[in-house]
Amino acid sequence: KNLSNYLNDFSLVELIFVDDGSNDNSVKLLEEANFGQLNKIILKEHHVGMMNAIFAGIRKASTQNIITIEVDVPIKINEVVICLKKFLENKYDLLVGSRYLEIKPKNVPFIRKIVSKSYLYLFNQYFNIKISDPQIGFKIFKKDKFNLIYNFLNIKYDGLKSSQLIILFYMF
Repeated sequence: KNLSNYLNDFSLVELIFVDDGSNDNSVKLLEEANFGQLNKIILKEHHVGMMNAIFAGIRKASTQNIITIEVDVPIKINEVVICLKKFLENKYDLLVGSRYLEIKPKNVPFIRKIVSKSYLYLFNQYFNIKISDPQIGFKIFKKDKFNLIYNFLNIKYDGLKSSQLIILFYMF
């Protein structure tokens, strides 16, 4: 109910849910859910992997501005709306969310902290950018730019795609 209230200010909003072969009743809940005036599309991709499932949803979208949110991303809908407004007002091509802006992760093993911070440092140093969480499953981007990158990755890297590659190719 609240989702449609938050997103009614934006024209041409589609909600595309991609099920990668889940065995719980989440698809049934989505089918029964009422999102008001928002267009709801449920794609059933069976065990194609997370990135291919996300890409299937992106390719199905008919709008220019795309938001991807993976199911385990700890973000509130009002934060999504704030980011979307910032994205549109500043005419960004890409906006990458972060898990680390307000909430510090708890109970993270020491070795994982070290590996994560090392990866982040090397990623930002090597590509001369400042992203606090390149692996986050929350991004907003332009579909036309995505299509160029997606087609390039299919040709150049024989289908190799990841969230980090999309961020990198947006930079060039």
